[in-house]
Amino acid sequence: MRISYKPVSSLKASTYAGILAAVCILIIGGHINARSPKVIPYHVGLPGNMKILAVSDLHMGYGVGEDDIEKLVNIINEQKADLCIVAGDLFDGDIRPVVEKDLGAAFRRANCPVVAVMGNHEYIGGDPDKDAEYIRGLGITLLRDSAMQLGDVTLVGRDDPHGSFFRRNNTKALSDLIPDSARNVIVIDHQPGRILESADASAMLHISGHTHAGQVWPFRFFTEKLFPLDYGKKQFGNTTAIVTSGYGTWGPRVRLASQSEILVIQ
Repeated sequence: MRISYKPVSSLKASTYAGILAAVCILIIGGHINARSPKVIPYHVGLPGNMKILAVSDLHMGYGVGEDDIEKLVNIINEQKADLCIVAGDLFDGDIRPVVEKDLGAAFRRANCPVVAVMGNHEYIGGDPDKDAEYIRGLGITLLRDSAMQLGDVTLVGRDDPHGSFFRRNNTKALSDLIPDSARNVIVIDHQPGRILESADASAMLHISGHTHAGQVWPFRFFTEKLFPLDYGKKQFGNTTAIVTSGYGTWGPRVRLASQSEILVIQ
């Protein structure tokens, strides 16, 4: 039995080659985009001309390494901010490569206070208490459903709602976290699903991450539907909400629908 093969036409071959080239260009461009963080300015009425850096979704692990965190801390120090906020997902899940290589070591030389909250990936990793121990060992103040006073502002750090799912312990209501003496309240909450609670509490500022602004098309169509704000800045009553696309990436180091960023709020 003879099998005959139809030759592929030159038109089909060039079409396949063109598609393959376009995909390669997209992936390479997306990788460069993910590895090239931009500093994004936002203007908010902070007391005393305070300058805050905000970043989220570092996803330290097998994809985001020591050189990425070195780059981040260099930017923090160059900006000479009064405070740096890390809005969750410091780890990608498994903390072992982070601890073994001490990937977050550069934070120990940050020239301003660094305050962080837990994200869903700290719980997905399976041992949030071990994650918390490592974060604090970097000299970072970790707020887990707690508040602290820093100058003229009150920072309120909310634990991620995944905490109640994975550990069966309910996170506290925002009203229970804000002290009676609080002034100029800044709420840090990894996921932006509770922005309206911050608005009800008349917080001055709400900062979130989590969404990656979609990261890869067409996922932003879904994040826009899921959250009151999935990226950027928006006013909710007296509360200014800002959601960042984050610094690292979940999964492959590719961003096709957003950019890696660090926020400067002043």
